Amino acid sequence: MRRVTWWRAFYFVLLCYHVRMTQKAQTVQIGWCLGGGSARGYALFPIVRELVRLGAVPDAVAGCSAGAIIGAYYCLHGEVETLLEHVRQWRRRDFLRLVDMNNPRTSLIKGKKVYAFLYTLYGDATFEDLRTPLVVAATRLPDFAPVHLTTGRVVDAVMASISIPGIFPPYTIGQTYYVDGQVTQHVPYHALFETFSPERAIAVDLICGVSRAGLRTPDVSLRAIDVLFGSFYAMMQTAKIPQDIADRTFTIVPQWANAKISSATQFDKIDQHYAAGVRAIADCRDELCQYLQ
Repeated sequence: MRRVTWWRAFYFVLLCYHVRMTQKAQTVQIGWCLGGGSARGYALFPIVRELVRLGAVPDAVAGCSAGAIIGAYYCLHGEVETLLEHVRQWRRRDFLRLVDMNNPRTSLIKGKKVYAFLYTLYGDATFEDLRTPLVVAATRLPDFAPVHLTTGRVVDAVMASISIPGIFPPYTIGQTYYVDGQVTQHVPYHALFETFSPERAIAVDLICGVSRAGLRTPDVSLRAIDVLFGSFYAMMQTAKIPQDIADRTFTIVPQWANAKISSATQFDKIDQHYAAGVRAIADCRDELCQYLQ
């Protein structure tokens, strides 16, 4: 009799757990979709702050490249203000200290110092430690397939997502190599909807506002870094999302006072990138409030 009672209790607990997890999966009402854009990622700070103030607190977050850095920080700490305060104190020389030159046949930098910095943000935290569920978009080698990372250490997923080909060497997780998620999805719409299927999503596209102006500028720069980023942005203009995702997504597109491609590498120009985010969220606030109703 005791054995029957124990097994009934065991199955009851499993049933309750299954119901709870199913309900949890069905309660993703709002998802954030934070795209990449190198130094232009600073624009995400005021946008995230205003979204929280408006009550658009996410049930899940998808991040790619710069969006993965800030999205992961938010999911772990529940805010991004301390990260903003930290980087605001940096000067140009502080950013240059993150550059550890590599053999140019492999990549421009080794990325070990960038990893050390990211480790100060996330430590050994795993996806299971996060306050808000997160998916990080990366690109797998050698088939260049889009990958949605949801397990393991957060710092590894973020490093994979920011490893721009030619700038960073491919990042290894286990036996698999990864490069920047922007190669396949500069705004991780698919990562968010395929992983969490939110009722509604708020996306931030940091590239489209550049490509509309910067790629048509009469200035022609043949510097390697400008050609590399310009090529990335040109390819990203062709990105399409399914209509059903577009119908459920409100996309914020910051516009840039400095539309030159090279400004995406000006990590010490925090204020000008931050200001673009302030303008973007202010310009669409009324429309966003209607969307959230």
